[in-house]
Amino acid sequence: MPKRNNVKWTELLVAITPKGHRWKNVWHLLNVVFSYLFSDGFKSSRRWLVYIMYLSNWVDLKKRPYFTLSNQDLADIVDDHLKLTLSQEEVYRLFNTTRHTYKKNFSNYLDLSIKPKIGEIILVYITKWQDSNQNLSKPITKKQLAQMSGLYHKKLAYMFIEVPQAKDYFYSTKLSYENIKQFPPRLVECFFEEIGEPERFEELILLLKKEELY
Repeated sequence: MPKRNNVKWTELLVAITPKGHRWKNVWHLLNVVFSYLFSDGFKSSRRWLVYIMYLSNWVDLKKRPYFTLSNQDLADIVDDHLKLTLSQEEVYRLFNTTRHTYKKNFSNYLDLSIKPKIGEIILVYITKWQDSNQNLSKPITKKQLAQMSGLYHKKLAYMFIEVPQAKDYFYSTKLSYENIKQFPPRLVECFFEEIGEPERFEELILLLKKEELY
């Protein structure tokens, strides 16, 4: 499963999950899972999640190989073992946003239950929120994007609305580009990929980290 350059994360997990281990402290498990989402250990949130399940004896990869597990399968497995839901306030904190901004910009797009289960949260976080390399976790504003060279506000408005993923986002939120101030990191990553400039997302990451926003 993990690559050789993930030794420190592998050792950490083995240390806290001895053979036959079953998670007893739910929040301990969640801290481990989500701490990875802010690291660069496995280069894939999905692989990290499956590895956690494997060490916790939640999935037998001989019977259910990695490539046969859909994202929904992973969410279902988590919810089978963790009978835990999050409150709306906890959801706002997890997605680094306020109640008002979440309800306006992200609620319909993420389409979470009122009291979502952990599996549902993880599924949405991986597929709709965080970028593919787990670099950014906070919403990205149009103002931050406009600070990049060559991406002034009018040009952004013209280009962003043509991206298929963005069209889906606007449709789900029932808002226009002009009425939205923040976007999920994954959506911004898709924007740069669609316009043929994926390297500019790395430029954005450096810009945000330089400003100590992340």
